[in-house]
Amino acid sequence: MLLKLAVAAVVETIYAIITRAGLPHALSGIPLELAITACRAAAAVVFWLLFRDLIAAKQRTSASLRDPLAAAGILVFLSVPIITGDNRMDDVGLMVVYALTSVVVAIKEEILYRGALQNLIKRRFGRFLALFISNIVFILYHYGTRAFTPRIVAGYFVAGCVMGLVYDATGTLASSIMMHAVYDALWPFTPLLPYVWTGWTGIWLLVLSMALLVAWDRREWN
Repeated sequence: MLLKLAVAAVVETIYAIITRAGLPHALSGIPLELAITACRAAAAVVFWLLFRDLIAAKQRTSASLRDPLAAAGILVFLSVPIITGDNRMDDVGLMVVYALTSVVVAIKEEILYRGALQNLIKRRFGRFLALFISNIVFILYHYGTRAFTPRIVAGYFVAGCVMGLVYDATGTLASSIMMHAVYDALWPFTPLLPYVWTGWTGIWLLVLSMALLVAWDRREWN
């Protein structure tokens, strides 16, 4: 398994170099996003081939996302881009492309960071450290994609923990992939409300989402 992780790390590094340092110098706009998405899809296929047995071995639980606490936690999570998003993009076509390619982003990142890394760490160190360590790595992966302020770092960490908890509680990667895809797909269309809540509002909403989902998870297992 260490060899598979090493291969995944190499693939992820090559992906980051190509998509952040190579392609942006040759392409822009929609062609750039489509080229990056092709690289994402290729990386996702590699990650799935490496870790499909590990992911398939995780048993699906009886926990239901239709539970009021779970549903409330997910709705609060998805409200973050709606309430705090302020992208103000002018190109509608690019907005749609970003939204559609969010699905590939979610598949790639959830396979590697939740399906593989979180699962492997949990086997050795338990759930808490699995969520913590896998999302520290998740933060490091995003370094260089945008300014790394404390608020941005906290956002990546808490959002990753929310998706990781939902995955672990349900036992199915489809749940975290859908959450991740919808969350990312909403951002290009923002602002969606007349007034945008800025600052740390999004982080506090993510913390509230996490609290609701933790309460749901604890009730499911009691």
